[in-house]
Amino acid sequence: MSTISTLAVELHHVIKTHGIEIKRSHLHEIISALFGFKTFNSLKLSSYPLFTDSIDDQLDIELFQKRCQELNISFALAPVIQKHISDYHLLYLTDEKISELVRAALDDDLLQNDVLERLKKTFIDFSKFSIYPYLIAQFYSDCENNFDERNTDMHYLYQRYLQGKEISPTWKPSLDYFIKEIERNDEYKENYMMYLKKAAELGSFPAQLQLYQFENNNHYFEEDTGHYIYSTYAPNIELALAKRGDKECLREIFDRIVYCGNYEEIKELTEDELIEAWKWQKFAEYLGYDLAKGNYKTTAIYDQGNIFAAESGRHDVNLSKLTLEQENIVNQEVKNLIKFYENLNEFTFSRYLNHSSYVDWDGEDDFNWEDD
Repeated sequence: MSTISTLAVELHHVIKTHGIEIKRSHLHEIISALFGFKTFNSLKLSSYPLFTDSIDDQLDIELFQKRCQELNISFALAPVIQKHISDYHLLYLTDEKISELVRAALDDDLLQNDVLERLKKTFIDFSKFSIYPYLIAQFYSDCENNFDERNTDMHYLYQRYLQGKEISPTWKPSLDYFIKEIERNDEYKENYMMYLKKAAELGSFPAQLQLYQFENNNHYFEEDTGHYIYSTYAPNIELALAKRGDKECLREIFDRIVYCGNYEEIKELTEDELIEAWKWQKFAEYLGYDLAKGNYKTTAIYDQGNIFAAESGRHDVNLSKLTLEQENIVNQEVKNLIKFYENLNEFTFSRYLNHSSYVDWDGEDDFNWEDD
């Protein structure tokens, strides 16, 4: 499957055989217009190729004509280009468009197999692109770890079945259905993890995170000098999320630096710990929040006529001032974090949009169960 640049080279050769001269750069521009992009640069920087059986009815003729006019290129080229490009089997879609297509396919059984096969065919020729295995994995996401253990009654019967023991005829139909569900779940789980691993190996952090969340349902604890250090994620995942501006991960990292193991007493920080704490504090300030600000509160609890005070949260953290040398180190590290954050350009797929049917249970608006 040829790329857009290869297509341009082929077309340039074909056009020359018709005695028509055109700059290679101009050819790139009008081909990009056919695929719906105003410039070749925008196509190159913000699109992904996707296999299609037929391209003829999916080209932007209006934009093509407009670009030809802007570049003073004769429309006589159109039949030559159309004849050659009809054998081309790639579309170019922005990340928004390809996400929309996958979301639509996941909601439509008739469309699902078609889009899945197109992604798989594209991945064969573009095997270094992590977006394809990452998106393919989404088609297998309807699976669970330890699926057979969720239904305790069926799990018990299933274990008896595996041991070759007799199953009551009353339960046999339900068990047969349960076995089919297990087989389907196992197939989906195998493919889901396989494609996520491929995407993660190709550098997709969203795939790595999704795989981690699927495989690990418990919080992470790290033994350290006689006590356990709590974290929502394993260290490598937590660090990657913090660098991407995740507020909770930033707070957990900061709190572990400044607090003793019981999270009730602030440590006497070493120089390295002080620099590390200020680094994350300043990065968080750049993102718009303050890690050192506490959330301590006292709440009155009524129990059998008695009032008790319940304390929660923590007090403000006052970090020691930095020396000029320490401040220079912190500023450089924060500068590196900001540079990484601002230049981050990774594809992330969201199954549901913000305006989907998701109900915000914690929102201020009351949900009326009696509404039609």
